[in-house]
Amino acid sequence: MTLPLIFIAIMGTVNFFLHRAMLESDNPIVQEALGPMRRTFGKHATYALEFMVLLFALMMAGSHPISALLLYGLYTLMDVFAYAFLIHGK
Repeated sequence: MTLPLIFIAIMGTVNFFLHRAMLESDNPIVQEALGPMRRTFGKHATYALEFMVLLFALMMAGSHPISALLLYGLYTLMDVFAYAFLIHGK
């Protein structure tokens, strides 16, 4: 049960790194998508949302460690592809 928690925490760190890199980019798609959320909930609302997803995965790992690891791994993989597509244009 400890190993999935460690892997989820590592993937969470990767997700926050990618999230910050995307927020700090000048990509017009990212800036346009964040506009309404930032106006409504504030500048750091997306970080709170990212943290809630991580927290849910960690809580889910207590009862369903393999499912939590696979689902959060899929979420991390989607973040990596989104980062590569939006930032690097690939």
